[in-house]
Amino acid sequence: MDELEYITTNALMMCDQGGAPDFFKPTYNTKIKIHGCLVATKVDFTPLVNIPSFKICMVTQKPCVPVTIPWENTWAVKVMGQETLIGRSKCRCTIGGTIEFMTSGQIPLPDDAQAEVEDMQKQAQQALDDAGYGDSVGEAGFVEGMIPVWGSGRDMVNDIQTGDVGGAIMNAGFLVWDVASIAVGVFTFGGGTVAMQAGKAGMKGAIKAGAKTISKKMLQGLGKTGFKKLSKEVLSESLKKTMAKLARKPVTADTAITLLLRGEKIVLNNIIKKPFKYVKRNADEVADLRKAFNNKERKKFLQELSKNEQLLKSKGFSDSDIKAMQRGLVPDDYQVHHKFPLDDNGTNNFDNLVLIKNDPYHQALTNYQNSVTKGMKAGDSKTIEWYTMNGSIYP
Repeated sequence: MDELEYITTNALMMCDQGGAPDFFKPTYNTKIKIHGCLVATKVDFTPLVNIPSFKICMVTQKPCVPVTIPWENTWAVKVMGQETLIGRSKCRCTIGGTIEFMTSGQIPLPDDAQAEVEDMQKQAQQALDDAGYGDSVGEAGFVEGMIPVWGSGRDMVNDIQTGDVGGAIMNAGFLVWDVASIAVGVFTFGGGTVAMQAGKAGMKGAIKAGAKTISKKMLQGLGKTGFKKLSKEVLSESLKKTMAKLARKPVTADTAITLLLRGEKIVLNNIIKKPFKYVKRNADEVADLRKAFNNKERKKFLQELSKNEQLLKSKGFSDSDIKAMQRGLVPDDYQVHHKFPLDDNGTNNFDNLVLIKNDPYHQALTNYQNSVTKGMKAGDSKTIEWYTMNGSIYP
């Protein structure tokens, strides 16, 4: 995976102290997609919502419950007001691990890699079951454990589910302690409750120091050292084969732009960005070129493009679309766009034309081009950042 690939839904991720990889679930952005997958942002770091459990924590040798802080190494391009995540982005867990992406999510995970993910997750779950954790609600974290009644109640339920009789009895006692701390708080304006909860935390910490952990033998074959099909080199080659099969390339941060359309941000991928000296053309020349385009050049371009049915079908065009193009007609919801405009030095040559989705891409590009050339008169020139693309169909 390229370090500049945009991260999307179902990117595969791993903690360097985790037992097994799992998939990323961004939730903040619900609109902007790449290859049909929602783009992730820097605010997608909520444990067990965005960031999955990696089954086992090698630091604690207990079930993994991430305690994550905001992402690092994000990209400046924003989606819904938040910076985006890319291949090099990292998220740290305060328990001691660093979470990184193994894939961007833009390309489906190859079958053999998917099978290895599932095998590692099963192996890690088996280790948890053998250690007596099983499918439980999990223990309360430090902050949650300081909430009177709730923290001790959750820990007691977890102990019952995992067969820890001693722990269940201990937490039943702490439930009584919690009720007493609330009563004391009534007469001390909360000060007594805080003091008693702090005392409880100290006692639980001392008791848990000797709590059960997952043996090192059970951890063998888990974590990054257990990767085979998921090793960086093997996975990279496997993803390349999938990309070739799908005729799809991941979108990277250096080839995407964000433009405004009707107040919304539109992401255009695989865009060529370059400084361009724009020279405003004489209106009569533009009119002649536009007339030739409307009368014959657009029709000839579409008819030539219709000969490549395999390419058109791979882009989602129907048989009726192709038949329309054979007659020189533009398919519904598309426009023929000049990569470099007739207003400047653009021509009607086929290599300067592209069949582009009208809404939102053509509209967004046209709005941008109009805004950066606004007010120019024939003969005026200025250097601007121009956006264009390769190929004859976009996207």
